[in-house]
Amino acid sequence: METGIGRIVASPHEIKKLRAEFGNKIKIVVQGIRPTWAEPGDQKRFMTPRRAIEAGADYIGIGRPITTHPDPSEAVAKILQELAR
Repeated sequence: METGIGRIVASPHEIKKLRAEFGNKIKIVVQGIRPTWAEPGDQKRFMTPRRAIEAGADYIGIGRPITTHPDPSEAVAKILQELAR
């Protein structure tokens, strides 16, 4: 990429467009990730971890589904199980 940008933070709904435009020249960091068992809350443009990775995300940010879960370790384990399927 001519600007020297190595990473970009984007909505999950922009992943495919960014990947098509830049290929693997940039890393795509995606927020607004909600596991299948989590409520979207105030997120309007969310996606599951699996769908985001399948769409081309390099990194995913998962906040409240983990931090507000009664057992954050269990939440992480559930997310990892979801990704392993």
